[in-house]
Amino acid sequence: MINKTIALAELMNRKMHNYFNELTQNPFATILMLHRSRKYNFNNLQFFEDMNIDPLILKNKILKYISDGYKFVSLDYLLTILKEKNCNNHKKLLVVTIDDGYLETYSNIFPILNNFNIPFTFYVSSSFPNKKIGLWWNFLNDSLINNNKITLFNKVLVDISTIQKKQNTYINLSRELLKMGKNIESNFVRMFNVEYDTLVHAYQDNLIDWDHINEMSKNSLCTIGSHTNNHFGLRFSNLEDVVKDILINKEDIKKYTGTIPIHFAYPYGTYYSVGMREFNLIKKLDFSSGVNTFSTNIFPSDFNNRYSLPRVVLKND
Repeated sequence: MINKTIALAELMNRKMHNYFNELTQNPFATILMLHRSRKYNFNNLQFFEDMNIDPLILKNKILKYISDGYKFVSLDYLLTILKEKNCNNHKKLLVVTIDDGYLETYSNIFPILNNFNIPFTFYVSSSFPNKKIGLWWNFLNDSLINNNKITLFNKVLVDISTIQKKQNTYINLSRELLKMGKNIESNFVRMFNVEYDTLVHAYQDNLIDWDHINEMSKNSLCTIGSHTNNHFGLRFSNLEDVVKDILINKEDIKKYTGTIPIHFAYPYGTYYSVGMREFNLIKKLDFSSGVNTFSTNIFPSDFNNRYSLPRVVLKND
């Protein structure tokens, strides 16, 4: 069970670290984060759609970055600059990263990045191309927008009659689901009275295939990274289960692409879901970097922080 005191201390330390960076250094790069890219759906909840960017908006943002003098570079290039302490000679660098394993990565994002000759790192979670992931965030969004009340654990009735109530419920239930760690499958069944296999099959059309990933991996712009096997909250699972899940993912990527991933993205990656235990573990497992979702820029001192590199989500706004 997570130690809330330690989690709070780590959160405050990270915020102080970012604040100190902003006072004493100038950021020279930003790691951008993508998940999905399809036409924006205004009927969905905002927090759900925040993980999506419309393909046309993505193109326009790239054009704006280029016109404003930004340079797109690979994650390896960024790490080399940090290692050589050569940051003062570089400004306005952008690194593109993509998480999970949605079909849109191949059908929508990849063609855009390829057209602009933009390097990117694609962090693959095996459960997506293996078609074993239950996209509970999709289920949660769909359930909330289509109902004014929901019943949890067959007895708790929740009023979600307004948009604000739906948004708040999405956030609160997401946090509860995250706490389930590797036990999310069994607990999800109890919470929503739905079979997990039903959830898995409901959204399989959203998922990428290993053939797509293999094709992308052969492109010089693409670096395949690790994002665990089952995509559960690492902080809420015991260390043995976390290590096993990461190693399975590395073996899957090697099997289907012939490459061994050296970069890692923490599932969910928030202050709430990842901490020092995970950062130290990724270092011990011989990864070269780890990225989270702490939403700030990259500073010259961040080579010492390369197993907890922050990213900024690329949104529709």
